[in-house]
Amino acid sequence: MMAWMKAKTVIVTGMVVLLVAGTATVMVNHAVTRANSKLEQRLEDGSWLRLSQVSFGDRHRFVHAGIKNDLSWPGHEALILEFSLTGARAANQTLRTGFFRQYRCLLRGQQGIEYVEEFLPQAFKNAAGGAYYGYVETAVLPRDSKWLWVRIEKRDDSKRYDAWQTVAEFKAPNPARSAAHPWKAATTPATNTVAGRAIVLGDITVKIVPSYTNDIWNHLVTVPATVWDHGVALTNWAPVDIQGEDASGNQMSLVARHRSLDPRYVWKLEMDFGPVSDFPGESLATVTLPPSSGSLTTNVMDVPVTIAWDGSGLNASMPTNHPDLALKLVGFTNEQGEVIRASGSSWGRYQFRATSFLTYHGNYVSMDAKTTKMTFAVVPNLHTVFYAQPQLVGE
Repeated sequence: MMAWMKAKTVIVTGMVVLLVAGTATVMVNHAVTRANSKLEQRLEDGSWLRLSQVSFGDRHRFVHAGIKNDLSWPGHEALILEFSLTGARAANQTLRTGFFRQYRCLLRGQQGIEYVEEFLPQAFKNAAGGAYYGYVETAVLPRDSKWLWVRIEKRDDSKRYDAWQTVAEFKAPNPARSAAHPWKAATTPATNTVAGRAIVLGDITVKIVPSYTNDIWNHLVTVPATVWDHGVALTNWAPVDIQGEDASGNQMSLVARHRSLDPRYVWKLEMDFGPVSDFPGESLATVTLPPSSGSLTTNVMDVPVTIAWDGSGLNASMPTNHPDLALKLVGFTNEQGEVIRASGSSWGRYQFRATSFLTYHGNYVSMDAKTTKMTFAVVPNLHTVFYAQPQLVGE
C-alpha cells in the first residue's frame, strides 16, 4: 500500500528492471572476476553471486547479451544494485524469495544505521549465457559515506521467525553524494497553527529492531503528533501522510514507520492531518456499485466525487482544487451487510483505489467477496511542515 505517494513503475524491456530516478546519473560498472572477493562470493550450493553493477541517479542502464535498457524517471534519485548469479545450480534461483520474503539486503556506510531493502519480486531472471540477474533499489542510503557495504541475509524456509543468517557481503564505492541541506531543527514539542487548529509535534525516535518476528525490516520510527482545537485534543485525528526527507537527501513516506531516514540529520516532514474515524454525517456518502461495471458521480460537501467500478476494482477521485479537503475511504459491504475488506489499496489526498476484496467469517476468509456498497467521506485536511532532529534510541 502506498500512502499519498506517486507509484513507482516497473518497466519490462527484454528483461525486468525497476526504474527509479533523480537529476544526475553516475554509473559504476564493475568488471568483476572471481579473484575479486569484494564483489563476488561463492554460495553454499556452489553458485557465484556477484555485485555486478551499481547505478545512481535518474537513468539506469543494464546491458546483457547486447540488449540495452535505458530507463528514466526524471526528478527522482535512487540507487540500484544489480546482482548476477552464475554456476551449475544457478537455474535453481538460489535467492528466490518465499511468500514471506526469505531474503533481504542491508546497506550501511562508514557511520550511521543500516538500511534494509528487498529484492524486486521479479529478481533473478535468466538473461543470457546461464547468468541470472536480480535487483535491489532504494532512495535511502548512507549518502555521506565513501563506501557502501552490502550484506545479503536469509531465513530458513521452515523457520521464518529465526534470526537472519549472512549469505554474502560486498564492499563497493558509493556513487551518491550528500545534499547537505542547512536545515535547523525546531525545539520539541513544536507547534504549528493551521486553520485555527494547533498541531503539536513531540520527540521523534528511531529504534533499531534487528529481527522483526514476521517481516524483513529493522527500524521502528515514532512520530508523535496531536491536533488541538481551542485547547481540546482531537482524538479522532491523526497524520494520514508523512513525507520525510533528511538533510543528506534521503526521502521516503513515514506513514508505515517500519523504515527510517538517517537519524544523524535534521528531518523535514511534510505532514497532512485529518479525521480517521467518527466522521460527521454530512461528510459521508454510501453508494451502490453497478452490478458488473460502470461509473457514477455524487456530491458530498459540494464536492463532486467520481467512482469507476470494473467489477473487481474501484477508483474514486475528486477535483484537486480543494487543498483543505481530502477523500477518505470508509469501507465496503455486501448484500448481507457483512464488512468487505480491500487487501489491495493505494490512495492520495484526492483519490483512492481498492482491489482484491475479502470477507472475514471468524477465522475463515473468503476470497470471492461480492462487494455491493461503498462508503466514503470528504474530510478536512491540514497540511504543515516541521523540521526536527530525531533521537536514536537503544535496541
